[in-house]
Amino acid sequence: LAPNASTTFTLPVIALGTPGNHTLKFATAAPNAMTDMDTHNDLRSFFAAMLSTTINTPVAEAFTAATFPPTNWTRENANSDTYQWLRVTAGNPSYSMKMDDFNSPANNQDNMYTPLINFSSAVAGAELKFDVAYARYSASYCDRLRVRITTNCGANWTTIYDKSCATLATSADQTGAFTPTTAAQWRTETISLNSYVGNPNIIIEFNNISGYGNNLYVENINVTDGTTGINLLNPISGVSVYPNPSHGEFSVNVNLEQPQDLTIIVQNNLGEVVRNIEMKNISSEIIPINMMGEAQGSYVVTIRTNAEVITKRISIVE
Repeated sequence: LAPNASTTFTLPVIALGTPGNHTLKFATAAPNAMTDMDTHNDLRSFFAAMLSTTINTPVAEAFTAATFPPTNWTRENANSDTYQWLRVTAGNPSYSMKMDDFNSPANNQDNMYTPLINFSSAVAGAELKFDVAYARYSASYCDRLRVRITTNCGANWTTIYDKSCATLATSADQTGAFTPTTAAQWRTETISLNSYVGNPNIIIEFNNISGYGNNLYVENINVTDGTTGINLLNPISGVSVYPNPSHGEFSVNVNLEQPQDLTIIVQNNLGEVVRNIEMKNISSEIIPINMMGEAQGSYVVTIRTNAEVITKRISIVE
């Protein structure tokens, strides 16, 4: 190339091979067949994740399991430094994922990705909910949280939530490292996903952009497909799941206005069905469910009749 000239080179297709996280590195060498006198800009690295498992809705993640990132979730440390999303015990009520923006340099970006979610059966009313806790350091040092969604495995992203500084804050400014200690320091965010119903796969990204401000926490991430609570004929007049949390055994109490068939499905955080109970001609019933032997964590209980679907969440503890 002549001095100050540039060119575009299209790289060949690269096969990642195995599922999981990969780092792609691209380098230049020997400019004009000579020794490079300035090598600081010769290497670029890119993160790439190959997802192999698609899970069904509802998706519920409270970070109660010790494994982090959770199974099928993906963490990207875009700046390859010390600071990235971590699981901590400061939660609403118990655990959350945290970004240490109190120490992370300004403009650092770190991402957490949901699993590949099957959204093909979603209908109007589909939504994303999560809890957030954040305090600014000051008006001059504040951070940003974006939530983005893709329907083509990351080729294109659409921002569906974007808050920073005072808009993001759930607590007063704090010049010390922020840790939420009360429920009042958390806020629940609700985002409609109606624009994405019918897509075979979606991925949701939680994108943190540090302003060298203060700590950010995210908890209780829930993705629902809009099929929960559809009121048609013969509705469920009452349903409860107790005790919650449970030590492995709990009951589902249902009251139906007319006798009908009932299905109860219990799913883990991966969307895997761990219990499937079918009952005929039920009106009012207390149904015991034994989860002894299952891993601790959060489970989604789906109660389905011919006319309605209701979901509840239960935590299994020691």
